[in-house]
Amino acid sequence: MHTNFLYSLLAIMMLASINQIKAQKIIFQPSDSVKIEQLLQEGIRQPKGTCLPLFFGRHFLGLPYVAQTLEVNYIQNPQEATEQLIINTRELDCTTFVETVCALVRTTRQGKTTFTDYCRNIRQMRYLGGKLNGYASRNHYYSTWIDNAEALGIARELGPKDSPLFSATKKQVINFMTTNPDYYPALRAPGGNRFLPDIRKAEQAITRTEHYIPTSSLGKSRTQLSCVHDGDIVALVTDKAGLDVAHLGFALWGKDGKLHFMHASSLRHKVVEEPLTLQQYQQRQKTQRGIRVIRIL
Repeated sequence: MHTNFLYSLLAIMMLASINQIKAQKIIFQPSDSVKIEQLLQEGIRQPKGTCLPLFFGRHFLGLPYVAQTLEVNYIQNPQEATEQLIINTRELDCTTFVETVCALVRTTRQGKTTFTDYCRNIRQMRYLGGKLNGYASRNHYYSTWIDNAEALGIARELGPKDSPLFSATKKQVINFMTTNPDYYPALRAPGGNRFLPDIRKAEQAITRTEHYIPTSSLGKSRTQLSCVHDGDIVALVTDKAGLDVAHLGFALWGKDGKLHFMHASSLRHKVVEEPLTLQQYQQRQKTQRGIRVIRIL
């Protein structure tokens, strides 16, 4: 009788939790919530000093790279779609891979282990001020993501005060979304132009001159590049017109003593620990010029 009562109580609690999540307009599969809670349970048991970004990131190695998973509403139902918090641990692109891992790290460091706690953290990262208020409230550009994370105490971007290696600069001129709306399902959908004024405001707010480590410095030794730690977010700076960042991943110092990174790779079609050094990778990308470095707090 006692065991049956406990099972019934657990079932009621799980049902209440699921209903709470549904009320918050979160789109996910049951396997997503199970995986997240399993990882959080593992994470909280890790010894002090564990590099949590790499610990969690390695649990996603081999998962397929799939672009635009956050646009599923606008692709499937373009006329009536609304912005909702989408959790997808089965398919990842470079941005959702980094967000997923960052939310796991932050939730673990808070001592939390529930899917609801994880969703709260990923919402804080993904939306301006942590508030989901339509498509335009999403941090579409990574510069906006960084500014939001710094304002909320989630992360800190490194710069010249941390190392003289941040010697290159880029004056931000951001307008890629508003000049290329056909690339975005929400913007090309019927009525999608209603989002453009708010997105243009977000673009115009990205005005700072950013400092980054140029590709030419990325071949230095770990001692010389000591400002970059295992598990730091590396944002790959691009000179493509209207964009700030072209790709994301986590810094990973290899056994060869060189800087590599872990990322969801469109070229390799999955999440990988990149065998090329970060310098070699960037040298093969015509528009990439170096890295910005962001540390999860």
